[in-house]
Amino acid sequence: MAGFSAFQYLSLPGDVVTVEKLAVALPQEFGHLQGQPALCHRLKVEALYAAAVADQQEEVAEVRRDEALIIPDSIDYAAYVHAVDFSSNWHPKFLVQCVEKQ
Repeated sequence: MAGFSAFQYLSLPGDVVTVEKLAVALPQEFGHLQGQPALCHRLKVEALYAAAVADQQEEVAEVRRDEALIIPDSIDYAAYVHAVDFSSNWHPKFLVQCVEKQ
């Protein structure tokens, strides 16, 4: 995982990477954080939260892309009704809408 920041490494779940481990491995960069458990915990929480937010933002972008898809008016919806397993409540409504579109 070369090229990642310490913050990105901290975003790995569990205790694979902790601030305490970074302080031992890289004392010049993170040694000053040793003996500050509250700050170490907070940094880990912030890193995990930042990764979760980034994942959710990607999901939102994907949903927005999907919502922006335009289904052409030329599609014959009635031709696909039997190919898709619709719920029994929705199937009749779908057929009515297909008929009304024609």
